[in-house]
Amino acid sequence: MLQFSVIESYRDNGKVKHRTLFYLTSIPEKFLDSPQWAKDFLTESEHKLKALPDSDKLPLMTRLKTYVPRADEAVEEHFWRKLQRRNYAC
Repeated sequence: MLQFSVIESYRDNGKVKHRTLFYLTSIPEKFLDSPQWAKDFLTESEHKLKALPDSDKLPLMTRLKTYVPRADEAVEEHFWRKLQRRNYAC
């Protein structure tokens, strides 16, 4: 399961500590290639990040997209995989 949270790092008496600012969402790893899961994952994340200024939101969404492809890219990839499987079966 991949879980995504926004975490802040800080120092307390010289020690590095972390605190979770908020939880975004999670996705089971076996569904990373699923277009519907990718779409739901990114939609939920974008909704939760909506309150942040663009300067904070854009880097976070860019980072998320490195783990879960954009839904439209996932749909296209799924289509091509299905087509390739069909061609191999012929």
